[in-house]
Amino acid sequence: MKIPTGGILFFDSGIGGLTVLAETLPLFQKQIFFYYGDNDRAPYGNLSMEEIQKNVRGVFQELDTLNPRMAVLACNTATAVCAEDLRMTLPYPIIGAEPAIMPAAKNGGEVLVLATRATCESERFCRLCDRAHRLYPQVKIKAVACEGLAGGIEKNVLHGDFDPTPYLPRERPTSVVLGCTHYIYVKKKVEKFYACPVYDGNEGIAMRVHELFDKNTSKNGIGRDGRPLKTPTFGLNDAKLVFNPKKEWKIARREQIFHKKAYLSAHLESFIIDRNGNQIFFLGTQKKHNKHIFEQMFVKCRK
Repeated sequence: MKIPTGGILFFDSGIGGLTVLAETLPLFQKQIFFYYGDNDRAPYGNLSMEEIQKNVRGVFQELDTLNPRMAVLACNTATAVCAEDLRMTLPYPIIGAEPAIMPAAKNGGEVLVLATRATCESERFCRLCDRAHRLYPQVKIKAVACEGLAGGIEKNVLHGDFDPTPYLPRERPTSVVLGCTHYIYVKKKVEKFYACPVYDGNEGIAMRVHELFDKNTSKNGIGRDGRPLKTPTFGLNDAKLVFNPKKEWKIARREQIFHKKAYLSAHLESFIIDRNGNQIFFLGTQKKHNKHIFEQMFVKCRK
């Protein structure tokens, strides 16, 4: 099967970006999505800046033949280290993932940002904190690198009994910001541990992807960059699509119940179609693993 080109590319060091993909899909219909997780080298948070840059550049060179319409760095660490470099070298828009410090800082008090070491030490993250302090001078922002948490989630995401609290600092903040898309898998446990509001940036990323896609799309099907926007479609007749009419599906992230026939899954190891007709292709050496995680965590079966 030939994978189509011209879709929206999501990149993450592993499974964290699946949380961003799940937030974004409901905003689109009949579009092509690619998900590439660099799981073999995950997590990125403990790597040097040079290693992260080398990894990300290599992946995007490998994916150049997909000719994506835009790319989403669904990884806070990759965004912090590589966003500017990619925007200068690639011909399509790059959307990054940044910690939701601004909405948390707006409410004042003490904001605890949980992130990876690479994110905390990045110049981009420091600039974001500086902007928040200038806008909200009374807020106190404390960033803590949660060593090992992303890796623990990467290995244990399907284990409901995974306990993130040994990785969390003992603080009493006014609010908490999750500065790594991996951490969103344990958001409820973090909320319970700190007993305060917990922010993540996924909704903002999804809205930005949708906004930028619409902005670059015209009614005649030609993007503002002059490239045709006709979405390639996978030959559905080439695969047997199956569904169980006795089951209903829902997106766990939004707790949205789907019609029992709305979610179709092809007999392909790295391809699914969602209820909106979006086609999602999982790429990379761990494509089967990432597809499995996505289906288990964000598409739940109900009898």
